[in-house]
Amino acid sequence: MGPKAYSLSALCFLALLLSPPPAHTHLGNTSYSDLVVEGSHVYYRLKFAAHLIPGTGPAMEGRLGRRDIVEREQVITSWLAQSLRVQGGGGDCSPEIAELIGPDLNDDLAIVLDYSCPQQVDALRVEFHPFDRQLEEFQNIVSIRHRNETSGYVFTRNSPLLVTGRSGPDSETRGGRSNEFNRFLVLGIEHIWSGYDHLLFLLAVLLVGGGIARLAGIVTAFTVAHSITLALAALKVFSLPPEPVELAIAASIVYVAAENLSGRGADHRWLVTFGFGLIHGFGFAGVLVRAGLSAQAAVTPLVGFNLGVEAGQLVVVAVVVPGLRLLAATRAEARVRRALSWLIVAAGGIWAVERAVNLLA
Repeated sequence: MGPKAYSLSALCFLALLLSPPPAHTHLGNTSYSDLVVEGSHVYYRLKFAAHLIPGTGPAMEGRLGRRDIVEREQVITSWLAQSLRVQGGGGDCSPEIAELIGPDLNDDLAIVLDYSCPQQVDALRVEFHPFDRQLEEFQNIVSIRHRNETSGYVFTRNSPLLVTGRSGPDSETRGGRSNEFNRFLVLGIEHIWSGYDHLLFLLAVLLVGGGIARLAGIVTAFTVAHSITLALAALKVFSLPPEPVELAIAASIVYVAAENLSGRGADHRWLVTFGFGLIHGFGFAGVLVRAGLSAQAAVTPLVGFNLGVEAGQLVVVAVVVPGLRLLAATRAEARVRRALSWLIVAAGGIWAVERAVNLLA
C-alpha cells in the first residue's frame, strides 16, 4: 500500500471515529443476566432495553412506560418461556415472572423470573435466544451464583449455551477458565470499538505527535491508569457512579483536544493522560461491575476484558500513528491537526452537555 492509499485509509478511519455515536446510549446491544440457584429454584434477573420486547421495536425507545410493560406481561412471559430455556434438577424448569422493574428513563427494564425445577438443581443448562430476531449482534453478560460460588459468562448469538455443574461454567462444551477468558477478551475488544468516547480521547492524545518513544510513554500511562481503576471497580474495592464518570470522560476529551489547539501541554501530556486514564478505567469497568461478579470470580473476566480493551486500543495506535507521520510530511499538517482537534472539542462538548443534563435530570 502506497503513502497516498495509506493516508486515505487513515483518514477514513479517523472519519469513522469522529462520526456520531449510535442512538442507543443506554444498554443497547448489551444486556445482563443474574442467576441465583437456590434448591429447586433458579432466580433469573434479566436486564435489557425495553424496546427489544417483541411487538415494540426501536420506534418505541424511550416511549414505553410502566403501564405498557404491565399490559404486555403475558406477551413477555410467553416470549421468555420460548426463548430462554432453563434446565436443572432432572428436567425443564418452568418460569413465572416474579417482578418487573422499570422501564427507567434510559428505557432499561429488569425482569425477575422464578424458574421452578423438578428437584434440587445440581447442574444447570441455559439456552439464551431472546434477542436473536431483534439484534444481529448482542452480548449478554452473565453472573451465576451457585453453591456459594459466583462465576461469569457471556452469551452471544454464536454462543447461546451455558452449562454449569461440578466442572464449572460451559463444562459440556469447551468450558473452563480458558473459554471464560476468551469470551471476556472478545467482549473487551468489542467494548472499546463501540466506545466512541474512549476512542476519541485516544485520538486526541495521539494528535500531539512526537516520536515513537514519546507516544508509547503517553499510551502506556493511559493503559496503566485505566487498568488500576478497572481492577479496583471490578474487584469491588472502589467504584464511582456511572453518570458522573461519563460526564468526566466527555470533559477529558474536550480538555485534551483544547490543549492541542493551544499548543500547550505537550511536555506533561503523559501526566494528564494518566490522570484521565483513571477516570476512563471506571468507564471500562461498568460492564464487569454491572455483571455482579464476586471479587474471586472477577479475576479471569477482568484480565480477559482488560487485554481485550488493550488490543482494541493497539489497533487504533497502529493505524493512527503512521497516518500522523505521513501527515507530518505535508504542508497541511498544522491545518489538519487543528481541524481534527476542533471536531473533537465539538463532539466532546456535545456529549458533556448531554450527560450533564442527564445527570441533573
